[in-house]
Amino acid sequence: MNQSSSSSLFKNKSYVFLISAQVISNIGDWLHILALLTLVGLKWHASPLAMTGTMLCLTVPAVLFGPIAGVVVDRIDRKHMMIVSDICRAFIVLGIAFSSHLWQVYVLLCLLALFSDLFNPAESAKIKEIVSEEHLQQAVAYSGVINNGAKIIGPMISGIVVSLMGIKGAFYLDALSFILSALLLIGLPKTPKVILEERKTQNHQQKKSFFKDLIDGLSFIKQSPILFLGLLILSFVFFALQISDSQSIVLFREIPHLPVHLIGTCMAASGAGMLISSLILSKINLGSRLITLAISPIIVGGGLFSAGWFVHLPLSIINILYPIIFIFVGLAMGMAIIPFQVLTQKLTPSSYTGRIFGTINSVSTLFTILGMLTGGLLSEWMGGIRTFLASGTLLIIIGLLVTIFYRVIERRDKIGTKSVEGTHQSAKG
Repeated sequence: MNQSSSSSLFKNKSYVFLISAQVISNIGDWLHILALLTLVGLKWHASPLAMTGTMLCLTVPAVLFGPIAGVVVDRIDRKHMMIVSDICRAFIVLGIAFSSHLWQVYVLLCLLALFSDLFNPAESAKIKEIVSEEHLQQAVAYSGVINNGAKIIGPMISGIVVSLMGIKGAFYLDALSFILSALLLIGLPKTPKVILEERKTQNHQQKKSFFKDLIDGLSFIKQSPILFLGLLILSFVFFALQISDSQSIVLFREIPHLPVHLIGTCMAASGAGMLISSLILSKINLGSRLITLAISPIIVGGGLFSAGWFVHLPLSIINILYPIIFIFVGLAMGMAIIPFQVLTQKLTPSSYTGRIFGTINSVSTLFTILGMLTGGLLSEWMGGIRTFLASGTLLIIIGLLVTIFYRVIERRDKIGTKSVEGTHQSAKG
């Protein structure tokens, strides 16, 4: 993609409003995450089990509610859904600031996750509405740049805010960021009537129930071998990564005289790697190929295996080697996530995007949670080092198998794509 196509994308005022809202919202998210961990972990001295419950409240609702949220997003105006979600999240964050018991925080976190589950597929669907197909990859890549840039800048800003304004001050500022995001989203156009009418017509002609709509997302993905494979690979990448990521502290404890800053440096390096991949993928056109998604598990697996294998090297070497390893892990994760999101946007009809992305969020989050639980069990059984070696080996094997059979999958996908197109053409007729 050249400079002229980049400038033409930013001439799209609707996209500028959307991306500006994302900048504010993503940085604001880090304010409440750090404030939440400070409140529950440091001020209330919550137990490890209670801290695990806190994280589950932010993830489990996505598994249960993700597909339902996708159906809701496809049935109503997506602009209004995002604005309402932002306003509700602002009040929920304020509620956490005034909570006095852990159960209150749990309830509010579940509500926060529910409205985030409504917002995220609506945002993905809105990109499909307002951005032309030739700019889709660039738009998704820039979204990744913002998301991963916030992972680097956000913690630094949130640390300063919590230090200067206190825990409640950070929650207040986060609530304000949601309000500002909602104000920017007012500049977006409404969902085109033709899309809403298409959904109503399909529901009337096919007498679709809410439950039928609910399983449409998974049905659509299963009809496209390349999308089904992509979701499967991405889910296993999240699964294996969470096995290691959830036990990273256990691994780092194996390093003699561990410098505390090394953990933060590795986290920042991972975010920097994903940022670099987002920038690279905003400049090149992958078309409809997912070969980077096939290669990604090999690189991520190699990084995790290396982190476990090199843990007993001299500290002077680890201080240099580990940040490099985690940069490559982050780079490979970006190579997996962004091309899959772009291809999903291209292959999904506008009237189906909510359900498709809702299903994808649900499945990937489920594998993330399973990875956390598996990581804890494996670490208890065979220790942090062997857990990293096992998860890395699993991903390398998956990546090699996919790379070997990629040509076969591509041929099957051509048949599957024609089948999907024929199905939706008949639905329109």
